[in-house]
Amino acid sequence: MKDKEIVWGSIPIKGLEDGDFNKFPIEYFNRSDAHKGRIVSNETREKFSKIHKGKKISDEQKRKQSELLKGKKFSEEHKQKIGAKHKGKIVSENTRKKLSKINKGKKLSEEAKEKCRQSSIGVNLGRKHTQETKDKLSKARIGTKASEETKKKLSESQKKRTNHFNEEAIKNRLEKNQKPILCYSLPDMKLICEYKSINDAATDLKRNRGGIIKILKGQIKQPRNITFIYKDIS
Repeated sequence: MKDKEIVWGSIPIKGLEDGDFNKFPIEYFNRSDAHKGRIVSNETREKFSKIHKGKKISDEQKRKQSELLKGKKFSEEHKQKIGAKHKGKIVSENTRKKLSKINKGKKLSEEAKEKCRQSSIGVNLGRKHTQETKDKLSKARIGTKASEETKKKLSESQKKRTNHFNEEAIKNRLEKNQKPILCYSLPDMKLICEYKSINDAATDLKRNRGGIIKILKGQIKQPRNITFIYKDIS
C-alpha cells in the first residue's frame, strides 16, 4: 500500500439535490500520469453525453467553475490543438438557433467590449476575402431588413464619415498640421517674411508649392534669390 495515497474527494451521490455533495475518501493512483495521452473513444463520449444530457448546473457550481478558470492561460501548443480540432467544423442550424436564443438580449459590459476590440485589432489587417466568401456573405444577407435602430446608427456613422471629408473639416485638419516657415533673401540671409504655412507663402510669392517643399527638404541645394526654412516652435 506504499504506492497508494488516500485523499479526500468530492463526488456527487445519486438521489441528492443538485450541488449537494457527500465527501468520503477515495483511492488515488497519480491520475495525471495515468490518463496522460489517453484517447477517449466515441462510445465513451456518447455515454458521457447521455449521462449529462438535460442536466442543469446550479449557479453555485457555475460560479466555482468560473473561479477555477479565471486567470488560466493555455499554452500555444494547446491553443493550436483546439484550433485544429475545430477547423472545418460546421455548426448545425439547430445549434445556431440555440446559441442565438441564449445570447439574445445579452449586453456586454464596456470592459468586455474593450477587450473584444483590443483582441480583434490587426486580425483582419490586409486580409482579402475570396470571391466564394463574398458570394456567401452576399447570399446570407439577401432579404434581411435592418431595424430602425440599426438604420439610425448607420446614418450617424455615415454622417461622421461625411464630415471627415467636408471643406471645413479639411481646412481644420490642414490648419492643425500647418508649420510656419521663414523666407530669407539670398545671399545675405535677411528675413523677408514669416508665413503660417507653405500654401500662404506660395500664394503670396506666386511660387510653385512643390518648389518650396523641395527647398525645405533640401532637395534644391542652391535656390535662387530666396530660400525657406521651417520656424522653430519648440
